[in-house]
Amino acid sequence: MTLEAIEVPLLVGLGAALVVWTALASAEATLAEARAITRTPEGARRLGRLFYELHRHPRGLLISLTIGRELALAAAAVLAAAIGYRRLGLEGGVAALACVIVVLLVLRGFAAGAASRRVASGDGTLSSTAAWLLLPLGSLAALEKGVGRRLAHVFLGESPSGDNIFAPEELAMLEEGQDELAASERALVAKAVRIDERTVRHVLTPRRDIISVPLDIAPDDLLRVIRESGCSRIPVYRGERDDVVGILYVRDLIGHPLAPASIEPLLRQPYVVSAEKPIVELFREFRTRKVHFALVLDEYGSLTGLVTMEDLLEELVGEIRDEFDEDEVPPFERRGPHTFVVSGRVAVHDFNVRLKLHIPESGTGATIAGVVMDRLGRVPDPGETIAMDGCTLTVEALDGSAIDRLRVDLWPSSSSL
Repeated sequence: MTLEAIEVPLLVGLGAALVVWTALASAEATLAEARAITRTPEGARRLGRLFYELHRHPRGLLISLTIGRELALAAAAVLAAAIGYRRLGLEGGVAALACVIVVLLVLRGFAAGAASRRVASGDGTLSSTAAWLLLPLGSLAALEKGVGRRLAHVFLGESPSGDNIFAPEELAMLEEGQDELAASERALVAKAVRIDERTVRHVLTPRRDIISVPLDIAPDDLLRVIRESGCSRIPVYRGERDDVVGILYVRDLIGHPLAPASIEPLLRQPYVVSAEKPIVELFREFRTRKVHFALVLDEYGSLTGLVTMEDLLEELVGEIRDEFDEDEVPPFERRGPHTFVVSGRVAVHDFNVRLKLHIPESGTGATIAGVVMDRLGRVPDPGETIAMDGCTLTVEALDGSAIDRLRVDLWPSSSSL
């Protein structure tokens, strides 16, 4: 058999492997696109059977695509190396192998980027070839149970029993399409991805800031509190502030004559949650229970704070202000090249992101003031300093026993601001 005759099947096989690999890469990108499109009824109707397969075996499809793509890559690499070796020897084989890998990586990036741009622009058109290639692969999704879960762990780094709020292909699509988003949209996406890690204690209003009234409050005093606070819901307590007996909805006072001790029939049962409840779960409960307000209790049943629907939304979109909100001191105020004054209520995560630090939460320290209190083990004095990883914190002001403001002096060697 001549040399040319041997190379013909090798070249045909290489071409076929490249075509299969490109189709599988496009199908994987299409899978992410299709999952986005099928979130709407119109998109689901358009995709028909593909919609059914996606929702029946989403992880199984991804496993099948990944395995098929890697097998096609291995075949293309072996065939390219064989052709190069026969033509140019060992160096030719290595060079051919490198060229094939580079070409495949470029094609993969193009396919994923194209899919993410279609989603970002609102174009629901799918590559029909790539989309329908998913259907026969859907039959392999039976591997998803048992062996398939183990393969997912090997190829994708997933826990065999873990179900993340975002599937791996969706996160990949977000990463590939991040250049299509404005800065504010990227920030919103980042917060949405991170939100499943946040708990109620990260967003609650602390007990000392709660506006509440005693059950036996005089009518004139109640009206004054309502007028000055602008609150639409007010906790009502009996005796101690921890003994909340109900929530007064201000709208329930309309048409109700105020008289001493007359508000008790108007009180509504408070909804109570733990500070460690994930805010994603609380958001769902607010929606199903049709409430927008919850009291937060600690393990001993003492009042820790309260949380509202607005607090949860602000975790995604930032501060929401209305006509009753007074102008507040900004949480971060720059005083110099490496100096900031920071509110003690700033969450540790936000503190780290803004100042490019890596201070861990400690104990109950969801805020930077809480971290300082945990480190010291007591209420600090004004002017007291504490060294952290990459910065020095100085207590500038106290509000009672709570840290109100902190000065942050970044160490120049660790600061890139």
